[in-house]
Amino acid sequence: MVISPYVTARGYISGTQRSQGAILNLVESVFSLPPHALNGDDLANQADDLGDMFNLNNAPLPWVPLPTTYTVPAANSRGCPYS
Repeated sequence: MVISPYVTARGYISGTQRSQGAILNLVESVFSLPPHALNGDDLANQADDLGDMFNLNNAPLPWVPLPTTYTVPAANSRGCPYS
C-alpha cells in the first residue's frame, strides 16, 4: 500500500510483485545516490524503483480527509488512554 501525495493516480493498483529492496531503490533514485549505495538487497532482488506508483514531476495531490468513527478512549488514573 502506498500513501503519498505523489502517487500516479488516486486508486491506482500496481500488479507488480515487489520486495522491500524496491523502497531502497526508490530512495537511491530520488536522491541521486549511486546504484545499490544503501544496501545490496535491491541488487539481490533485482528491485525496481516503484516508478509506476509515483509521479514526482507533478504537483502533489491535495489532501483529502477521510471520515472516521474512531474515538479516543478515556484516560485511566495515570492519564493514559491505553491500559
